[in-house]
Amino acid sequence: MVTKFLATLVAVYGFYINPIGWKLAGFIWIYALVAFVITDFLKVRFYRVLDHRGLIFHR
Repeated sequence: MVTKFLATLVAVYGFYINPIGWKLAGFIWIYALVAFVITDFLKVRFYRVLDHRGLIFHR
């Protein structure tokens, strides 16, 4: 998480790049979190379907 916050500060304040500002950085954080929740939900559902069909082998 520390690297993500540092990368956000670099992007917002523009160290060696054009700054994007806090508004766009916040939008990117929210977009990434929403995408994470959706894809994780779909992954869990997909694994349950595979497990129900016996396609995932347990040791």
